[in-house]
Amino acid sequence: GSALHSPTAPPAEVIAITASSDSAIFNYHTDKATVKQLIFECVLTRNFLGLFFGYGFFSIGFYSFLYIAVPYPLSMGTGPYSSAASISVDGASNVFVPFGIMQTLGGIANGAIATKSDPRLVFIAAMGLLCVTSAFYSLCRELWEFLLVCAILGYGISGFFATFGTMIAQRFHGPNLPLIMSLAFAGAALGGFFGSPLATEITNAEGGNYAYATVLMSLSFFIAGVLGMFVITDVEDADAHLMQPVTALPSAVASSGQRTPKDKQPLLQPSSAVQDVSPLDSRNHLISPTERYAPTTGAEELHSPADRHASKAKAVAVPPLTIVSGTSQISGDAVHAIASPDLMSGSPSQVLSPKHVHDEANTTPLFPKPPTTPGLVEQPQAVPEPAPII
Repeated sequence: GSALHSPTAPPAEVIAITASSDSAIFNYHTDKATVKQLIFECVLTRNFLGLFFGYGFFSIGFYSFLYIAVPYPLSMGTGPYSSAASISVDGASNVFVPFGIMQTLGGIANGAIATKSDPRLVFIAAMGLLCVTSAFYSLCRELWEFLLVCAILGYGISGFFATFGTMIAQRFHGPNLPLIMSLAFAGAALGGFFGSPLATEITNAEGGNYAYATVLMSLSFFIAGVLGMFVITDVEDADAHLMQPVTALPSAVASSGQRTPKDKQPLLQPSSAVQDVSPLDSRNHLISPTERYAPTTGAEELHSPADRHASKAKAVAVPPLTIVSGTSQISGDAVHAIASPDLMSGSPSQVLSPKHVHDEANTTPLFPKPPTTPGLVEQPQAVPEPAPII
């Protein structure tokens, strides 16, 4: 139809996915959010709340560990742990050495694993490791046991820091990401408000027994893992609400009553799309703009002479055209293209010919004269006057 072949008409692939303006929705991946949109479209969503509280419960377990990491080994030989051998201050302070080493190595390892798989799965696995390790933390009595548990905790905590920022970026990438990430990281304040104070109160209430503080750690990591598994969705599902079905076609197409063609390009491409390039034909000479005004799909398939002879091509004569693009106008001689048998099957394989190409056996065009379309103005042929009879 004329609307589909007009130089101003949108491409077929754009028409297929364009919805009417009435059904447009806010997309935080491309649109700058207002305060209202930020609250209702970003903050009050399943993924953001899962990420926010996931960081919150992780921080409760993390800050609880920081509170008991050194005092817990130092309590050996006193109070509830009087039966255990005492550990010196130097020995107790060394628990952060394997913790730091494994946090560094674990960050690299977890980052590599998350790159190969899914950061969300690495996050869930890390929370599971922290939950189990924290539960066994209460059984430690020897220095080497504390060193081993702290090393495993360092590896698990590195899994959180290696994946959490990526999980936010995957689900909220776009112009609003810096603010959304800042709000999500604010969940760490829950650990400062509740983590260390709760661990302190529980330990003091139990007469210096750190077992309940380790239970608090294990429970916090467990809840964070549950949020990652059941609340935070996959990346594909996170954008499901942004996928919008087509409710109406653009008015220029809808009013024409024409349906979208199967192929994504019209039979003749407007010259404005190719005026700035000068392609080469099979003989390595520049093709003029007039010669370039012809189908280009599959042209590379018949560039060699052998392919052109094997295709049993027939000439398709196109009347002289005037190519109008904006304020510029390009006129030229007749354009000819070689049409292969693939053109009849809906998969055109065509090659431009710089001059007139004819089939000696059959000069009848394969297709009738194309209808006149906007942007393609047919020029009348000059009919020579008959010579006077003397």
